[in-house]
Amino acid sequence: MAATGTLVVRPLTAALSNDGELFGKADPYVVVQVGNQKQQTQVHKDGGKNPRWNDSLQFSLNNDQVMVFWIMDRDHMSAGDCIGEGQVNLMDIVQRRSVNQSYPVLRKGKPNGTINLAVDFTPGPAQQWGAPTQPGWGQPNQGWQQGPQGHMNHMGVGAPQQGGNWGAPVQPGWGQPNQGWQQGPQGGQGQYGHPQGGFGGPGQQGGFGHR
Repeated sequence: MAATGTLVVRPLTAALSNDGELFGKADPYVVVQVGNQKQQTQVHKDGGKNPRWNDSLQFSLNNDQVMVFWIMDRDHMSAGDCIGEGQVNLMDIVQRRSVNQSYPVLRKGKPNGTINLAVDFTPGPAQQWGAPTQPGWGQPNQGWQQGPQGHMNHMGVGAPQQGGNWGAPVQPGWGQPNQGWQQGPQGGQGQYGHPQGGFGGPGQQGGFGHR
């Protein structure tokens, strides 16, 4: 299932079995990657095994299937040590639109607690197109009537009622049979006789047809 739109990720809390520190407490932060986009939270100083964050990370989703995250321990002497990592199935997020749940954290391939993530997905414009609301597109307007076969409704488009044809419009003079219209033999299609006021004219001066 392909999807494009905006993804907002909010790492909330973590409950870790090991924060990687023998003495003292770790200073955890979270790095999140979607496609080639990577962002990170603020550092929770001395957060240890139960860190908390309050950051909103925004990504552009372009048919990406998986989101990857790392919980890191800030190290002033290096780029940081990895406390744990995991991933999230983005197709589940796309279908549910909004998720707030815990995901497993692994450290060197072994379970190391969980992280709570709130993730919201907003589809792009191409994903939001639904049934059109303009009159005449899709469902017929109020007043649409079934008419002789082959005649369109007054907007020229739209779905006929169940079992109906493209019927006669409600606007006078367009597609409505004049008094000269007659039923054809043996249930066949009717034929038009001599129209009044010219070709399809609404019967008022200034319409189409003979003046």
